[in-house]
Amino acid sequence: MAGTPNPQAAPKPQYFNDPAVDTLYQMVLVLAEEVFTLREKLDAMVTLHDQGRPATSAELDALDTDAMFEARRQVFVERLLEPLNELIRRESTDT
Repeated sequence: MAGTPNPQAAPKPQYFNDPAVDTLYQMVLVLAEEVFTLREKLDAMVTLHDQGRPATSAELDALDTDAMFEARRQVFVERLLEPLNELIRRESTDT
C-alpha cells in the first residue's frame, strides 16, 4: 500500500546533534533539488528559444542538458553544501 511506512526500513541517519536540524537539512536538500530542476528547465527553454526551436516537451526531452549544465550543477551543489559542511564541522568539534 502506497504511503504505508515500512517497519523494517533502516532508520534515517542522524548528522546533527539536534534531530530538528536533521529534518531541516532534509527539507533544504529537497527544496534545492526542486529549485535546481526548475532553473535547469528554464535554461533549457531559453537555449531552445535562442536556437529558434519551440520549447515543447519533446524538444526539452531531446536536449542534452547533462552536457550543457554539468559545470553549473557542480557549482550549485558546492554552494549548497558549503554552509552545511561548516555546520557539520562545528557540530563535530562541539562534541
